[in-house]
Amino acid sequence: MIRKPVFGLTLGGGGVRGFAHIGVLKVLQSEEIHIDCLSGTSMGGIIAALYACGLDVDAIEDTAKRVSKLSEMAKLFDAHIAKLDHIFSSRNIQEFFLEAVGEKKQFSDLNIPLALCAVDFHQAEEVVLQQGDLITAINATMGLPGIVEGVKIDGRTLADGGSLNNVPADYVRTMGAEVLLAVDVSPQITNMDYWKNQKMPGIATGYWRASAMMGAAITAAKLRHAHADFVLHPDVGEDVATLGGFNQISEVIAAGAKATWDIMPELRKQLKERFFFKRAEIEPAQPIQL
Repeated sequence: MIRKPVFGLTLGGGGVRGFAHIGVLKVLQSEEIHIDCLSGTSMGGIIAALYACGLDVDAIEDTAKRVSKLSEMAKLFDAHIAKLDHIFSSRNIQEFFLEAVGEKKQFSDLNIPLALCAVDFHQAEEVVLQQGDLITAINATMGLPGIVEGVKIDGRTLADGGSLNNVPADYVRTMGAEVLLAVDVSPQITNMDYWKNQKMPGIATGYWRASAMMGAAITAAKLRHAHADFVLHPDVGEDVATLGGFNQISEVIAAGAKATWDIMPELRKQLKERFFFKRAEIEPAQPIQL
């Protein structure tokens, strides 16, 4: 049969750097490119989920800019922070995203099939979230240990999926994506200027960079196994920190848009109608085992 290929998009984690995904979606929306399936981790998971809900990209950008204000961010703080091992309350986070989405949603309500990545913090296992309550799943995929209060789903304590699969391209590939675009907003591990600009004590920067090396190696292996057709590395800039840089959201979004425009001619070519031997189908996501 003659049809367009199934197009899958995966958005990686990266804190504030992840706002580059908004720029990616802006370009795809303006070019009327339909996304058939989505996956994401951490910040990428948040933006993928909001888009899958049917939120316009401009509305997602407004939400990003709203949370960047100190007065809004303060609403996410846990009132009993001195006694706890986290900063942001899960209840506050879920109330924030419920307000952004407008109503309580299940994965089955989404406009676009979605898979989010989390990690079982006790069993050290990757977990695919693709059913049940969406807001709780968003909370889980962004649950950075020590920063966000732990989330329990089906008896598991779940945390940010970035430690095991920061750019879950394998999810959309196993869902049936025939053309796969992956967006990795992690800082380039060899860019020493970035690490020097973090203004952290040497011991903290060294530990963070060592952890980033491991994450980068896992991500590269996952992307190879998923056979991503396009991998974007938006040039976010050396001075944009993962956990800071909220005053640079517009520049980060613009970097995502530019990276997408750069591949647009080839992406359009890959998404043209062509002959296939089977009907297009979207399946449940399954992580590729390395």
